[in-house]
Amino acid sequence: MERLNRAQKDSGDLKELEERRHAGAAYFRRAERKGENFYYVNGPVLAFSSQEDMVRQAIERDRKEGSGEPVAAKQLRLLGADRGLAGLWINPRAFDAEMDRNLEQAKGAEAVVQRAFLRYWKALDGVGLALEIEKEARLTLTLRGRTDDLPAAAKRLLTEAARPSEAADRFPEDALLTVAGRLDPAALLDMLADFQTKEARAALAEALERGFGAPSGKDFAKEVLPALGPDFGLCLLAPAGPDKGLVPQGLLAVRVGSDQGADQAVLSAVDFYARLAAMSYRGPGKGISLKTLRQDKVEVKYLAGEGAFPAGVQPAYALKDGYLVFASSPEALRRFGPAKTSGAVPLLRLSAKALSRYLTERREELVAVVAEKHNLSKDEAARRLDGLLVGLRLLDRVEISQSSEAGRLSLTLRIQTALPLK
Repeated sequence: MERLNRAQKDSGDLKELEERRHAGAAYFRRAERKGENFYYVNGPVLAFSSQEDMVRQAIERDRKEGSGEPVAAKQLRLLGADRGLAGLWINPRAFDAEMDRNLEQAKGAEAVVQRAFLRYWKALDGVGLALEIEKEARLTLTLRGRTDDLPAAAKRLLTEAARPSEAADRFPEDALLTVAGRLDPAALLDMLADFQTKEARAALAEALERGFGAPSGKDFAKEVLPALGPDFGLCLLAPAGPDKGLVPQGLLAVRVGSDQGADQAVLSAVDFYARLAAMSYRGPGKGISLKTLRQDKVEVKYLAGEGAFPAGVQPAYALKDGYLVFASSPEALRRFGPAKTSGAVPLLRLSAKALSRYLTERREELVAVVAEKHNLSKDEAARRLDGLLVGLRLLDRVEISQSSEAGRLSLTLRIQTALPLK
């Protein structure tokens, strides 16, 4: 601090340094060119703030005789944020009084939302953020709370979300991007109802029944919704070849139960909207038709129309291995296969290697498209794409994974570089 003060005095950034005292300890006011700050130093402890009162509180806590583990250190430990390069603890209780005041002033729908949010908030004991740098960089967000204080719908939602999803294991290993998880749609709808007025809940229920229940021939809330999930997944794949266009291929899969013919009912609803889309199409080309083919023992339906879709795109769907699968083409749908036994799969995985390979192989075509779409010269479009490639070549993959234990849920962002960081 002394060296910093001298350097900033010499440069003119520090106008005045004034010693002040509080609770028998010295601290300093720094009058800077753009404002003022305060700091306190005691051995390994440095408190620095633009608010003098905050520094005074830090002095009182630092000088107070106490035994046992300091509060902040304990909370960081409970959140698993005490071992990395940096850790942040957010104390929810510091915001309770302000939230209570806001609720007292809220009316109508706003009061309903705030009351529901406050119930979830008060079940939260702490939020932590930890940064670790080892062979890879890891940023972990952790929520710690009392699940017994949550509504039943939220408990069901968290219970499902905590389990690994089988869906990701069915996607190709060379995918550019894979996202997968477990979600209880019925629990999610029940939880959202807590944040809505009775009128809004009734309107949503009516819209869902009209939009999905009627086309399926079943009661949406009682028969269709419970049959959806909990496994779901999404992946993006590089085009299979130069003749398949530039647009990455996509797969979206949702597990569908077969009890009482729920899977066929859901398929009927999709058929209805596919036919409606084909009949309603008024774009370029000769129109859209709904066609059928068989892949092994699976019946695949897809939309086809010359000039209606980008090259390589023929929206397709099918019931396959207990999942309702949507794909950008029948060829992409074929790549949704049986589950492997590769172990734990993260919630999200971005393959920087695969993305870099795709951009490199199709560089010239992509430069032309980017230049036209963004009104750039080809040289400028190429410069931007090459800059992106330079960054991607530094990386191997980016992943988001989750872990849970009693009263604690953690989401971890992992950035794996091409070469180890340590």
